[in-house]
Amino acid sequence: MTYILMTLILLTGAVIQTLSPAYAPLGQAKAPVLLACVLYYALNRDMRVMLVAAVVAGFIQDSLSGIPLGYSSSIFVLLGWFSGRYRELVMAESIMTPVIFGGVMGSAGMLLQGLLLLHAGTITWRVDWMLLRILGGGVLGAITAPVVFYLAHVLERAVGNIETKETIGEVGGTS
Repeated sequence: MTYILMTLILLTGAVIQTLSPAYAPLGQAKAPVLLACVLYYALNRDMRVMLVAAVVAGFIQDSLSGIPLGYSSSIFVLLGWFSGRYRELVMAESIMTPVIFGGVMGSAGMLLQGLLLLHAGTITWRVDWMLLRILGGGVLGAITAPVVFYLAHVLERAVGNIETKETIGEVGGTS
């Protein structure tokens, strides 16, 4: 059921990311919905599930844009692996976790994508535009990731992929 729901989440994320506007004040950056999906799986699932999400999300993103196939997958795998290393150190249920990871990884994703496209010769380097785009990716990632984390968590709980934690009795006292 995990992979069926993952496919649904990634396809919905791809539609939302494709239809969302590119913000000119943020360097024509779009909301990194697919990256936020990968980060969700990196921080809430094991490495194997994250790798599947990263490769599929990257393939979808590259297919829907003018980026050569494989660029986004490699970026998503790298960022997902790096984020997954901190899974045990952060509280995935906290609102600040997706805000921070979404912001940092959104900027890192834009930077890596820009460097790969620059190296391939498909874009020209304008420092002001790239810095604005990197900043835009971070801002939009910090806004997008908490929404994606919340919705993905609700869907996973609804289909039974994760258990709901309930407390019984009082904290620190006897019942």
